[in-house]
Amino acid sequence: MANSHELHFATIWENVSDAVPNNIAVISGNKEKTWREYEIEASKLAAFLDERGIKENVKVGLYLHNCNEYLEAQFGIFKVMGVPVNVNYRYQAGELKYLLDNSDCEAVFFQSCYADQVNEIAKDLPKIQTWIQVGEESPVLSSSAFNYSDVMNTYKPMPRIKRNEDNIYMIYTGGTTGMPKIVQHRHSGALYNGWLGSEILMDEYDVIICPMPLFHVFAAYPAWLCVMSAGSHMVMPTPAGYRGDGVFKNFWKLVERYKGTFVITVPTAAAALMNHPVNADISSLKNIFCGSAPMPTKLFEKFQKETGVSIIEGYGMTEATCLVSCNPPDGERKIGSVGLPLPYTDVKILEINRNDEIVKECKSEEPGEVCINNPGIVVGSTYTDPYKNKSLYVNEKFLRTGDIGYLDEDGYLWLTGRAKDVIMRGGHNIDPLIIEEVLAGHPSVSLTGAIGQPDIYAGELPCAYVELISGSETSVEELMDYAQKNVSDHTACPKYIEILKEMPKTAIGKVFKPDLRRFAIIRTFNEALAKNDISIEVQSVVEDKKLGLVARLDKTDSKISDQKIHDALGEFITPWAWN
Repeated sequence: MANSHELHFATIWENVSDAVPNNIAVISGNKEKTWREYEIEASKLAAFLDERGIKENVKVGLYLHNCNEYLEAQFGIFKVMGVPVNVNYRYQAGELKYLLDNSDCEAVFFQSCYADQVNEIAKDLPKIQTWIQVGEESPVLSSSAFNYSDVMNTYKPMPRIKRNEDNIYMIYTGGTTGMPKIVQHRHSGALYNGWLGSEILMDEYDVIICPMPLFHVFAAYPAWLCVMSAGSHMVMPTPAGYRGDGVFKNFWKLVERYKGTFVITVPTAAAALMNHPVNADISSLKNIFCGSAPMPTKLFEKFQKETGVSIIEGYGMTEATCLVSCNPPDGERKIGSVGLPLPYTDVKILEINRNDEIVKECKSEEPGEVCINNPGIVVGSTYTDPYKNKSLYVNEKFLRTGDIGYLDEDGYLWLTGRAKDVIMRGGHNIDPLIIEEVLAGHPSVSLTGAIGQPDIYAGELPCAYVELISGSETSVEELMDYAQKNVSDHTACPKYIEILKEMPKTAIGKVFKPDLRRFAIIRTFNEALAKNDISIEVQSVVEDKKLGLVARLDKTDSKISDQKIHDALGEFITPWAWN
């Protein structure tokens, strides 16, 4: 196979123009748009944006729900060679202001229901001279505000323009330094993801059900760009995706109604779907794609048994323009692995020292840091902040993922841990610093350490341990209340806080988080065992080179079977073993 430099991609805009014109492109709620209609609407927006001075490399924020307007705005921005900036619509005014300012936006599309947040910050963002409101209400700002429907009724489609190979997308990603980082994407990376879908998975007759938010990289590329490249179509059931009213209850009926052939999901959503019977004809379904976080083995097995549909687990990251590997749809699927590296993607497992130098390339089955190269990676300019790109690459070619894993003898990739401390709650990455900085502000707290504790539904939930200032007093209840009032992101608010007499520390006095993770595993596993009336406990948590942290149990009662333990603990991502 040719190397990645021999691949050639046009621009995203040229691809949408070449799609099957009369096929349905997208269904949002009950609104259908063909590819031709979609192109015309996007071209009208392009004419408006061009008149407003949105030119090459100008940044435009998208603060919207899942809707047709989101996709039209996205491609209208592409056509004038601007750069869409995806913004999580759940962000409040303070976070929204920071992100729009930090990304240097000059225009913003926003949902009418978020007008209060926009009004609160608009005066502090003078560079943004164009606000476009999506919704039935009239514009709520000054003369710099426009109504989306009025724009569509006023402007004529803009003709094609020259190609643009520069950055065409900005997506925020969670990290370990406080506020999210901005990742830059290019035409080549976006279209590479679309090409993978159209080449390997789908054609113009397929229907993909995507309740993932469009601001997330999983929906932006493996879903939408695959659909666009194949000329098939995508269904967005509600503006809020999986969070919409009745989505889980009626999900299988939605699949039957739209004759869905593919579904995009994450483990937390898959677990929620298993709370509802498969009460519809879903025989049209070919595969279910699951990403963003590891899927527990027990949930994997239950989901496939209940639906009769194969799950394809994959691995990707925003910094790589998403897709890296997946289990082959028509080949061997290894439960627990994230599959084989995709075409034109090179995965290496490397041992890297503290000076960011490669010590060696690890052998088969030998764990190390997962490092990758593919058309979605632009070495040296992954993040907009040059400082954040420092130490992100090795050998002037490979992106360091921060994940620990290994390749087996068949070339399948297995992830065993993270070099980073990010808490992975479902598909949402939580920076522990957000929790630690808040709790450190409590007058009785000396040291804090936040980690992800095992959780059957979410994979991990935020958990915090604190050491008090000598002579100070407080309670867990007071600390929980303090956190709930001060942690800005509600998903990051700790679900468990424990006061330790002394925090485990390294030789130089830093909090030693591996011990905190051991405390959390022992506690949550013992609670699960007791809940299932199993009279043994986790005796220790040990580090396994391949599996990461493993809970070890003493088999003091020979009547307790492996199956009984598996029933109690099998849904956790952290593995267990007998001593």
